[in-house]
Amino acid sequence: RRSLEYDYLQLRDENVHLKKHAREQEEKAKKLATRLSRVINEKIKQGAAPSDLGPRRQMVEMEQKVEDLGDKVRVLEKQNMQLKGKLQVSRTLMATAAQYHGSYAKVQPRVNSGLRRPVQKPHPFRAEPLRTAVSLQKKMAASDLVHAPPYVVALVKEAKEEIEKLETLVESQRLQLAEASEQARFREAELQTELSELKDQVNHGQVRYIQGNVDILGLRRDAEHYALRESALKSELEALDKFVMND
Repeated sequence: RRSLEYDYLQLRDENVHLKKHAREQEEKAKKLATRLSRVINEKIKQGAAPSDLGPRRQMVEMEQKVEDLGDKVRVLEKQNMQLKGKLQVSRTLMATAAQYHGSYAKVQPRVNSGLRRPVQKPHPFRAEPLRTAVSLQKKMAASDLVHAPPYVVALVKEAKEEIEKLETLVESQRLQLAEASEQARFREAELQTELSELKDQVNHGQVRYIQGNVDILGLRRDAEHYALRESALKSELEALDKFVMND
């Protein structure tokens, strides 16, 4: 029973740790997705062509992968809670079985058979302090499982196997989530590089546009100057024509 309580507390701590880690990874994934969407919106606002946006489908697949991993982590947490409930049931059954066997162990014989009473072993909970907690836990677990009913032993073994499978699966999902986060960071760096290049292109285009406007203004000024000169020449020609006609 003490062994099951120890396993239960350990599993509860691991469950809390896994939930905390899953929430942190989910928050990181949400932040990365938000930053990616912000970068894409900035590029669209700056008038980038669709061909300049890069492989958008890869980013969408990456975001979908992160969401799928988050869903899997939530499913694993739910399974972990179910296993914790099974462990609680096993703990109750073990306590009941221990009380059942303990009640008969305390019954004293009514007839003196003349045989010497066997020396009772010390209670495992009153062992000397030199024993380690691990060895005590193993002995307690072995003794509890010996006196436990077969279905309780089967439940405990099944719970342990399921917990090991879940731990392996959680570790695999954690690695996949870390890989997806790394890919998202790499893609974000690429988008930052593309965004800086687009900004340089926009700045260069603005400089060319301003230079073109300056050239147009210069041409308009020259045209006005030539128009004034032309009108002055026309006036001089008309004056000369009048002078010639008067002569």
